[in-house]
Amino acid sequence: MMNFREKVLNLAKVVRTETEGVEFHIVAYRDNSILTRFADTSVHQNMIRENTNFSIFLSDGERFISVDLNSMDEKVWKRKLRDSLELLKLMPKVGFDIDLKEKGRMHEEKYTDIETLEDLPSRTAKIIEKIFRVTGDGAYGSLKIGDVSLMLVNSNGLEKYTRFSPMELNLIVVRGDGSAHVGWGGWKLSTLEEKLDEMTENVVKMAENSRNQVEIELGEYGVILSPEVVSDIAMYTSILLCDGKLHEENLSPSVKLLGKEIGPHHLNLLDDPEDEELIPFKFDLAGTERKRFKLIEDGKLVGLMFNFLSSLKYGKENTGHTVNMVNMDYSFPMNLVLKSGEKSISDIMKESDGYIYISRFHYTNIVNPMETLITGLTRDGTFILKDGKFEKPLKNMRFNFSIIELFRNIEDVSKESEVVPLEYTGLFSKMPYLKIRKFRFTSS
Repeated sequence: MMNFREKVLNLAKVVRTETEGVEFHIVAYRDNSILTRFADTSVHQNMIRENTNFSIFLSDGERFISVDLNSMDEKVWKRKLRDSLELLKLMPKVGFDIDLKEKGRMHEEKYTDIETLEDLPSRTAKIIEKIFRVTGDGAYGSLKIGDVSLMLVNSNGLEKYTRFSPMELNLIVVRGDGSAHVGWGGWKLSTLEEKLDEMTENVVKMAENSRNQVEIELGEYGVILSPEVVSDIAMYTSILLCDGKLHEENLSPSVKLLGKEIGPHHLNLLDDPEDEELIPFKFDLAGTERKRFKLIEDGKLVGLMFNFLSSLKYGKENTGHTVNMVNMDYSFPMNLVLKSGEKSISDIMKESDGYIYISRFHYTNIVNPMETLITGLTRDGTFILKDGKFEKPLKNMRFNFSIIELFRNIEDVSKESEVVPLEYTGLFSKMPYLKIRKFRFTSS
């Protein structure tokens, strides 16, 4: 029986035969995952999901078309390819040469400590049982553990393969009118098992402290932002300030800010495929080798990301930020890291009387992209600090801030960093805590 790689290579032969004279690039993705959802300390869904998806990029050098399939039936592929080749002839010319430059034989990466899926249900059950034992009533959330295979094959002989195990825990603990949240991401189940007790105990304490919430006068306050909050901000930073296509089309504030200081000297944001606490993606979906890529260096905006298509269109270097071969309207960092500082979060909090600690953002959205203006709500643990501790829990508030203003108001960056899920993406980021001098709350 053929394994996944052998099946993909066999299908690539079909594509090569059916598309003579046309360049092709196949992205093959298989995800076998276990998802457990729980509410009020009771499991309400256990699901094992097997999902296989293929995207095929076809080009005659002047036009291109992309097609998605979820079948491994050769007859389906042949029919889809014939239809796609006819559609390719009708596509408009893009006005630049399309060249699948990536070549090379099999390159393999592996980032998983799961050898077989057979023991996953029992290990998952033990993790959930341990969470419930610590939290008691009021535990809500989900645990997802995946076993993903990703393979790329193109008409130039490129073959790249990686297998990894993305894992994501989201846990909310509710106590009366208060709640607290912890999120964890990574690729080692053993790491989650080691850290679980401490994470769960901390989130229970925060939930207990968040009861009997009070309102405060709206306005500007100093704040300390958790790694999860910082991750949201870093994601929007990469979208608004670091996309090469938006820059070339004058749709990004980077037009005015590239090469200029937008924050303090100790602000360093990068896409780091060498950080193995994350899932280190060594190549993007176009097969481009990924290297450490600086977005913000010593407080200056320095990096613009170009994917496969935008690099060809604008004559720029492909920076290894193709995350989708069907929709290439955007580029995105796959291993987002904000470098940590030198002071512990404990010491930072001791120096922050009257500051507000924010553990999580909710319903965060872009208001004005050219001004990097963001709005959203606090959620699951917001506190006034005194003597390095949570003094008063606060009711949720709406905030508005400019990313640039926030960066310019950074006072401190913690030496501790956490790997957290990068919202909406299925990826992870590695973020420290940030101390911000001014942060505006606009409504409650």
